[in-house]
Amino acid sequence: MAGVVEWRAVGTGQLESDPGVYSFSCPLPEEVRALEADLNRNGVLRPLLCSATGQGGWRVLSGHRRLQWALAAGLAGIPVAVLEPCGLARLWDLLLADALDHRPLNPVEKGLYLRRRMGCSGESMADLEAAVLPLLEMPPRAAAADDVLWVSSLPPEVREGFADGTRPLHAARLLRGAAREDALAILGATAGLVGGINKFTEVVRLLLECSWRDGLPVRGWLGREGLDRVWQSLDEFRLEARRLRYPRLSRQEDTFSRVIDRAGLPPGGGIHAPRGFEGRRYQCRLSFSSLEELRRELKETLQCVDEGRLAGLEEFLE
Repeated sequence: MAGVVEWRAVGTGQLESDPGVYSFSCPLPEEVRALEADLNRNGVLRPLLCSATGQGGWRVLSGHRRLQWALAAGLAGIPVAVLEPCGLARLWDLLLADALDHRPLNPVEKGLYLRRRMGCSGESMADLEAAVLPLLEMPPRAAAADDVLWVSSLPPEVREGFADGTRPLHAARLLRGAAREDALAILGATAGLVGGINKFTEVVRLLLECSWRDGLPVRGWLGREGLDRVWQSLDEFRLEARRLRYPRLSRQEDTFSRVIDRAGLPPGGGIHAPRGFEGRRYQCRLSFSSLEELRRELKETLQCVDEGRLAGLEEFLE
């Protein structure tokens, strides 16, 4: 690796480790288990990155989990790669290069890297946008890092969802614009519920709008409405939040669905309302594989109308 001036074995007692300064690793649980299994099987094969402290010791810059394993295993020594003396910006360049040599960083790790690099080196995002952000697979503009910086500031138990992808990073754009306690309340209420980016973003928007409308913090609003219980799915949670956000529209949708369900339309038929019942133009759709099937479904649909089984739709047609 460029920047390494010496490879050597160092006694574990000579190593100083402070992961809160230089480490930006936030591995997923399965990655941690895989590392532990590899260490148990093969020992420490990949050297730790270190720098000299000037007092006969060595400061660990990368490899804190490997050092913890070595100490727990009672190893007297461990292999290290000593980095060349350099400025802080160059040091962080080398740490990033070493990390990217093994795997891509997840969103939380990207945010931790930027946050800790700027805190340590005194650089600003403007200093990093052109050369560093593209290495992190982000556009070379400072605002592109806002989402990862925000998720990296969350408590560890909350930010894991953004690290493993069960929480879409796109939702951070809505959440970071809200009060921090409201954002944490939403993330807590939806913990363990998996869904696509559109569904999760809709849930975030609905909960924020409801709490703002009623003048309550999100946590208080969730408790008042009984949404602070355990949910089986994100879809179930989303539908209940939508009902509370749009009560009149939800009642209309329920009534409309009941009328259609009771009408006994042919299996290939269906009647669909426009979004929000706007425009009062409805669609009758038939699915068929032959002209004979089409004739039969048309006949059955007209029979539903003639017998008054769709009379309940009249209130939607006025």
